[in-house]
Amino acid sequence: MVPILDKKLYTSLNSYVGGVVLHSFRYNGEAFTVELQNDFYGSDYWDRVSKSEYEPDTLDFLKRNCTPGTIFMDVGAANGAMTLIAASLGATVFSYEPDPLMFSVTAKNVSLNPNANRRVELINRALSANDGELNFSKGSNSNVLTDLS
Repeated sequence: MVPILDKKLYTSLNSYVGGVVLHSFRYNGEAFTVELQNDFYGSDYWDRVSKSEYEPDTLDFLKRNCTPGTIFMDVGAANGAMTLIAASLGATVFSYEPDPLMFSVTAKNVSLNPNANRRVELINRALSANDGELNFSKGSNSNVLTDLS
């Protein structure tokens, strides 16, 4: 006999759809799906988020402060984890990510989560006190996603 997976109980699960790896997890009772392609952080990161082991103080802050009517700005959204969580808690989210590759990851992750998607505005820009432009490039340090110049 094959056991049936109760999706209400799982912490995380990878699935393959059309050659793309999707990672599903739960956080605070809400189900999320993210795409792992081009996600620098990977499934271990999302597992840590689901268990409140990644930036627990930030996650606790979001739980306490993001409610319907809250406006939350995620500056440097990376792969969109805090954007997704704040939106799932009811906040309207303005999500800023200047790196083109990471912006595409965030956009895909938001699009895969319709409950959050309707509360998120994605902005492919950096925030600064000064006008200017940033150039992103792959540097010599493989532990750094991009170098700024």
